Amino acid sequence: VDNVMRTHCFKTCIAICHSNDYNRENAHFHTVEVGAYVKYHNPESDLKVVEEVKNIVDSCYAPFEEAYLNDMEGFEKEISIEYLGEVMFYKLNQVLDDSGMFLEKLEIGETPLRTYIVTRTV
Repeated sequence: VDNVMRTHCFKTCIAICHSNDYNRENAHFHTVEVGAYVKYHNPESDLKVVEEVKNIVDSCYAPFEEAYLNDMEGFEKEISIEYLGEVMFYKLNQVLDDSGMFLEKLEIGETPLRTYIVTRTV
């Protein structure tokens, strides 16, 4: 099949830390599940491409793992899980675009009952 777009979902859990009042003494952890739906054109099912995408996704998540969000650039005013999802989406989207891939959507949530989804605007 020559003209196939393939989509893989790469899910992982990361631990994040923040404080609502920006006081490090009141910091607490959350474990969030993040799923990135990555679309790419590949006429064959190639495990090398899947591994490459997984490495890109993991490298974009790495700076947030166990980081105190309040100290990170861009989180001076907003530290919600929803905002974190948007930041991750735009960062990952840029890296994937540079690699000729397409980030279809990113899901982030603390529980399966409430998931925040970020998608591209058309």
